[in-house]
Amino acid sequence: MNKKATIILSSFVILIIISVSWIQLSGRTTFGDVLNEKISETDEITHIVFQARIGEILWTRIDDPELINSLIEELSNVSIKKRYGSKNMMLDYEMTIHTQSKSYFFNFDEENFSGNSNDYKVIEGSFVKPLLQLDLEWVTGDEFLGVD
Repeated sequence: MNKKATIILSSFVILIIISVSWIQLSGRTTFGDVLNEKISETDEITHIVFQARIGEILWTRIDDPELINSLIEELSNVSIKKRYGSKNMMLDYEMTIHTQSKSYFFNFDEENFSGNSNDYKVIEGSFVKPLLQLDLEWVTGDEFLGVD
């Protein structure tokens, strides 16, 4: 091969490597970044409601500000990658974050996350494990709503 062909081939290979790397890294974010797009720093989270759809549908609510901050801090580090062309999925867990003025809905399981009208694949971390490690009382819908 002559020198010109080697340079062209090398440039082409480098371009492919850069393209593949960009594709793999694009769409990658964290739950913290997704949350910051929705909730301003001045908008305080008042409570979080979780619904688990595993067999029987169960509910729980977190009102304690320290517990909320601790959980949000831990979940904020979960790394996710945007899935293009996906539809919003109904997953095993739903998290509704309530602030003083709005509510924000997110769905997740061990491998997937849905929020801000986008679907994501969980790359690193877990939404489920930190939630299940908390000592929360899970109740049925009737108990949660106070229906007899």
